[in-house]
Amino acid sequence: MCLLIAADFSDLSIPLVNNPYRLILDQIESEGAAGLDMGAYQEDTPCGTTYCMAGATCAGAGEAGMNLKEAFGWDAAAGLIHAASLRAAGKPVRVPDYSWGRSDEDAMAEIVEGVACG
Repeated sequence: MCLLIAADFSDLSIPLVNNPYRLILDQIESEGAAGLDMGAYQEDTPCGTTYCMAGATCAGAGEAGMNLKEAFGWDAAAGLIHAASLRAAGKPVRVPDYSWGRSDEDAMAEIVEGVACG
């Protein structure tokens, strides 16, 4: 993911979001969502849809986010959305750890910290 910091995004159609961490939190807490599950990108369950950080980022960015996911995969698409959004806002680019299977508690701590930092 370090390459994303210096990457030129001008040729890609990457959706920009105001606060990537807020987007993730809002997506996993939205109506019909069943919360954070770092073991599933986006999974419909009887209790609602669960998301990992990458799944919440792509789904929360709408059709453009899901199209990017189809082109690059969940983690790369989410990283591109996150990095491009921070860069466009003039903020330091710090891409989250989207590791599949990462503990939900560790991921949630990063999300909450990211929301607090804006």
